[in-house]
Amino acid sequence: MSFPVPEKAVLASAVHLPVAHVLVDAPGAQWNPFYEYEIPQKLDRQVVVGCRVRVPFGALRVEGFVIGRSSEATQGRQLRMLDSVVSPLPVLSQPIFQLCQRIARRQAAPVIDVIRLAVPTRHARAEREVSALAAPVFPSSASPDPGLWELYEDGAQVIADMSAGLRVRGGCILAPAHSDSAMLAPAVQAVLAAGKSALIVVPTPKAADRLAAELRAALVGEPLGVFTAQLPHAQRYQMFVSILEGRVRVVIGTRSAAYAPLPNVGLIVGIDVEHPAQRERRSPYIDTMQVLRERADIDKTSLLVFSRSASLDLAQLEHSQWARPRITIASRYRRALMPHIVFAQDVAYEGAPWARLPDSVFSTIRSSLTLGNVLITVPRSGYIPSIACARCGKRAQCPQCGGELAIMEPDAPPICERCGWRTSRFVCAYCGFRKLRPIRIGSVRTAQEIGRAFSGVSIITAREEREQISTPRRHAIVVATPGQIPIFEQPYAAAVIIDAGSVLHTSGLDAPLNFFHIWAKVAGSVLPREAGGTVLIVGAIEDDIAATVREGSWLGWEQEAYREREALALPPTAAWISLEGKWEDVREFLAAMRGIAAREMSADPAEHSPQMAVMSDETPLDALLAGGVHQLLPHAAVLGPTRRPDGTTLTYVRCSEENRPWCTRIVRLARSELALKGTRGSRVTVTVDPQL
Repeated sequence: MSFPVPEKAVLASAVHLPVAHVLVDAPGAQWNPFYEYEIPQKLDRQVVVGCRVRVPFGALRVEGFVIGRSSEATQGRQLRMLDSVVSPLPVLSQPIFQLCQRIARRQAAPVIDVIRLAVPTRHARAEREVSALAAPVFPSSASPDPGLWELYEDGAQVIADMSAGLRVRGGCILAPAHSDSAMLAPAVQAVLAAGKSALIVVPTPKAADRLAAELRAALVGEPLGVFTAQLPHAQRYQMFVSILEGRVRVVIGTRSAAYAPLPNVGLIVGIDVEHPAQRERRSPYIDTMQVLRERADIDKTSLLVFSRSASLDLAQLEHSQWARPRITIASRYRRALMPHIVFAQDVAYEGAPWARLPDSVFSTIRSSLTLGNVLITVPRSGYIPSIACARCGKRAQCPQCGGELAIMEPDAPPICERCGWRTSRFVCAYCGFRKLRPIRIGSVRTAQEIGRAFSGVSIITAREEREQISTPRRHAIVVATPGQIPIFEQPYAAAVIIDAGSVLHTSGLDAPLNFFHIWAKVAGSVLPREAGGTVLIVGAIEDDIAATVREGSWLGWEQEAYREREALALPPTAAWISLEGKWEDVREFLAAMRGIAAREMSADPAEHSPQMAVMSDETPLDALLAGGVHQLLPHAAVLGPTRRPDGTTLTYVRCSEENRPWCTRIVRLARSELALKGTRGSRVTVTVDPQL
């Protein structure tokens, strides 16, 4: 369904440009481009484009954003009066509104969903306090010394280009021994010297606070803004207004900071973009990496993505020539800046060769404790977070709700993680056996096992990412999951990655990337080889993965993986869209897509290739129930559906990156058409670029 262009008529009013185009934030309004309201004369000067207003909507009074003013209104309609101006401050700037529109189109989502991420809820007192402050005075900035960038291929040239105001777009693979702050400081100084500002996005609030503290020491006198969703409401809105008014030139924040209205941006930086926290869990379900790329296009600015492992998203940008080739450490320095890598599977064992904790674990810990703290990582926290029947190997499930059973503490009975049901007499639902065995050992149980072997040594268990752990006075053993690694002033002398192969043996498409990400995070917290640092990897690892880790260069693996995905039309070489819901609802959604696609093609057949001009309308949609891949839409294939135990289905729509704008447009129009009709198809959950 496309919105018709109505006839316009000049609205008679004493107000110049009396018609306000308002994007209304209310249920039932999300798919409309805007609503028109008449501006009363008393509010004329306050109603500015980008400000937040209150308007009548049905029987309600709701808030919205003014996205334009004009002298014309839709003919034949009596406009309702705009109620009030919540604040004359233009919180929705034109570049950020343009960014929100791009994200909405890419993700086939309502633009108001994106604006909710970009503009925080108003806090009146915080707004007044910021507006009352004096104008900021920034220190002068000179072109920086390249510092560590000289150790990277073309690194010094990158800093020189940014100091000259030139645009640099690409990724940088950090050596394990180099901190992100040490690499960031010269880059930020370069754009400040060019009279620009810098926006830095990190995955977690803890990472934002740490990076801000380190950059304050490097950028003496430069005020830094920390902008995360976890800040108290008043403090977060105060920082938002400070950014909007240009009171800070360097902003560090989590994924919502990608929309921060920072003026005069010269550099956008993404750090650890592969982290799970960098993906939005609500509509529009967008990865921060894509937001940063779109913003770099709009602001015509530099984009640097710092990572420590492989990234197929960056490989795709390089393949399309949007970004320059990866910036990597010079090969002559690589070995010295990495810890010594040891695979337990290559070491001669004593006792059981495939024990979870072979002798090499204890010997590595024992020798490294003389140098410093030792880190041990396990995939899961808790005691025994996953158990199974000792005979048939099926996961132990709760007979009440079907949730997975776990053992939370020593000598405790199994408990359901979903409903809390406990049992002291387990009976397997598949074979009737009554004994259990562990599938995954958690951090607490691992700490117990290690503690028995190292009596007298402090064992620290990090259970939560936000947990604050003070530096131990004596060398200690730290047990944590990869997302909970405590960072001390001194790097770890050694690290042991236990059950490393479990990540690779999952069914997810990105399993190797997740393993590389874990390894890189652990290696980045350990001393380099020349200082005695060691990383021991325990678990069955494929030869090609092990060779890539030993080499410390991901580009060869990336190129091979990218070619494989390109041949199979998998992300990021192709766009995927998931449709989740009952089959009757998904069927109606697909029917709406076919109808809209037919209208689009008949309206402008010149834009479509001849072989795609004929649609298979005679093929019933219920033919999909047989499974497989079907060409039921032009420029796109439909995969599935896959039936789930709860009665819902999962169906995918796949198209090439070249046809992504067309396909997401059809999906977006189908969503809006079904939502306006209020039919069953509107219940379908649509996710663009889902996790496969």
